[in-house]
Amino acid sequence: MKKFQLHTDANYLWQQKTQAFADDFSRTIWNAWVGRSFFKNDQLTLKLSCNDILNENNGYERTATNTFFSENRYTTIRPSLW
Repeated sequence: MKKFQLHTDANYLWQQKTQAFADDFSRTIWNAWVGRSFFKNDQLTLKLSCNDILNENNGYERTATNTFFSENRYTTIRPSLW
């Protein structure tokens, strides 16, 4: 019996504009993998995965509390095709 697995997950982040930040911010990070188990008791699983399928991990983050406002931009590793 062939034992295949399919897994997908997504993380959606939305932050509305405020007095400190003039624009709304949202992004969806969607990941998925497909795998197949081998041997008795599924001792080995091979997986093929893809992270950030929508390419929205854009290196931007912001935080606001009552006394602290922070906006960070940073470099992310981008997917590439060979």
